[in-house]
Amino acid sequence: MHHLIERLVGRYEVWRRSVPLRNPLNIPALLLVTSIAQAVYQIATSHQVAWGAVVLLAVDIAFLLFYLRRSPWAWLVLPAWGAMALIQLPFALASGFHGYPFRVRLVATCLLLLVGVGFIAWGFAIRQRYHRFIGYVAPSVLSHQASNQALQPTADRSDE
Repeated sequence: MHHLIERLVGRYEVWRRSVPLRNPLNIPALLLVTSIAQAVYQIATSHQVAWGAVVLLAVDIAFLLFYLRRSPWAWLVLPAWGAMALIQLPFALASGFHGYPFRVRLVATCLLLLVGVGFIAWGFAIRQRYHRFIGYVAPSVLSHQASNQALQPTADRSDE
């Protein structure tokens, strides 16, 4: 049985290496496109620009630039979206839906809390996969590897 499990694990590793890496930010990029389209539609139809829409549009455009350039910082848009949702929590409960009963406002606020925490967790969860996708190696890892190589004895060193 142990041999069978080792064989399955080995085949899984071979399969994992053969599957090409996909950009884990493709789904957030699709969300970004719909968010930008919605913001532009809202501005065009209402002829009013709210400060929240401007901030969200600026973050979306920054993500678009980072995403297209495959910047190591592109994953940070997900925690930024989550932080913006968490910042809006008190406003959602206090002033968001005046005509609705308190229960409805409370459910909407809890949903906004889940969305905010979810985006933050999602951003930090895909960070390493995204860095592997773009081939990014953190500078601290490079300096740590360089310091370890400096400690390695060399073949041409003659201390005599």
